[in-house]
Amino acid sequence: MLSFIGRLGRDRYRLLAFCLPLAVYLIGLNGKWSSDYPTSILGMQYAMWARHSLSLGTSGTLVVQSADLSGFAGNFYSAISPGFAILSFPFAALGFVLDGNTLNLWGWSLILDEAFVAVCSAVAVTVVYETAKLYASEKPSLVAALALAFATPLWPASTVLFIHGVSLMFSTLSFYFVLRCAHGKGSSTSLVAAGVFLGLAGFVEYVALLFVIPIALYLAVRRFPRAVPKLLVGFSVGPAAQLTYNYVAFQNPLLFPEALKTGVAGSLLSRFDLYDAVTHVAYYLVSPYRGLFLFSPIAVLGIFALLRLGRGRIPGWDALLLGSVFVITLVTYSSWADWDGGLFYGPRFLILGLPALMIPLAAAVDEWPTKSMGITMFSLFVASSFIEGVGALSTAFGVAGGPWTLQLVDLNLPWLLQGRLDAWWISMGGLQTSSLAALPPVATFAVLWITATMVVLRARISFHLDWPRTIVPELPGLGKTKTTAAAKQETKT
Repeated sequence: MLSFIGRLGRDRYRLLAFCLPLAVYLIGLNGKWSSDYPTSILGMQYAMWARHSLSLGTSGTLVVQSADLSGFAGNFYSAISPGFAILSFPFAALGFVLDGNTLNLWGWSLILDEAFVAVCSAVAVTVVYETAKLYASEKPSLVAALALAFATPLWPASTVLFIHGVSLMFSTLSFYFVLRCAHGKGSSTSLVAAGVFLGLAGFVEYVALLFVIPIALYLAVRRFPRAVPKLLVGFSVGPAAQLTYNYVAFQNPLLFPEALKTGVAGSLLSRFDLYDAVTHVAYYLVSPYRGLFLFSPIAVLGIFALLRLGRGRIPGWDALLLGSVFVITLVTYSSWADWDGGLFYGPRFLILGLPALMIPLAAAVDEWPTKSMGITMFSLFVASSFIEGVGALSTAFGVAGGPWTLQLVDLNLPWLLQGRLDAWWISMGGLQTSSLAALPPVATFAVLWITATMVVLRARISFHLDWPRTIVPELPGLGKTKTTAAAKQETKT
């Protein structure tokens, strides 16, 4: 991580991949209580600060406003994995100090917690840029990173208090170290770090723990000596932390907070249903309410690129590893009882698997540097970033409804046109009550949207693609094109 920070300024594209999303996310931070999550996540930090306890309080001391609360021995706990609250506690603690050493869940502590999410999301975007460079040149890799940043649900999720930016940062770091090692660009000891990052991702979002299966199989098939044990040693940090939390909070390391969720009957396994997953997969892909292809049309090109490039620039095993990330995320959350993810604009549960669709975009651009590719890529990016931007700047908590609810039309776009910008600097400055309230949000959205699309244009994803086809000599089996010098030497021979 320190090496990553040290190298940040040495590559202007890497610097842009980090700074542009971070600036946009910070400008759009929600900064006020408008969902049930602060009660369970920030509430846990409140308890850590006030009582040096993991318990949120008893029924007599806590107003129950959250759907993500667990009950045990008369106390309330967060039903969400504690990794987020523990890792972001320094940010929340600074917020409590800025609020005059008061335990205010809706002041600076909330803003700084959201800032922690924004920073983690920006790091994840930058890691996607670095990973894409294993298969493509710098400019297409930047486009893949910005597609993740602005053309997927990561944008609205990075402006509010959700866990996905944090888990995404750790999971992308894990895959980056694994792939670097597989491509001969990292030492085998980096696999321990990859395991640690994956374990921490699972400590924040449980589903990330399942990624250890395809990674271990990938390393075994690639025949890296002693790679899997090193990965598992690092990975054990996450499960060990979770089991320790379970024991401290519930006196049983195998008793998870989700199993104690209030208002829910039955075991954890009973809340998974593979039969319903078939329907939910369809909802996740094409329904107006949670359809990835409707909220992020560029994902269609990502899936096509992943399937096509498994036979091209991306080696087959790498493509299979990336594909498994998206499939595991899609199927696991589709079989979950609360599959839709509650009150949110778009399919937030799929964020963990989206880098697997964005990384192949970089290789696709290098593989097919044509005018039609540029038109397609740019059009899908503009459409996706517009849809996600409307949600990020109006409210990330879109209207709830059934599978045919169109959140963009039913709530978010009308809010944006009315000047209802859900940003901390608007609410703290009292600008919402101004007669010019409609001007700041529309102008802000226009500036951010134009900036993002212009960056893509500068990266030559436009009607004038002119970079040459590139060969990545480090990848086995890809450097089939002979250089001019080699061809002449062969002719002489």
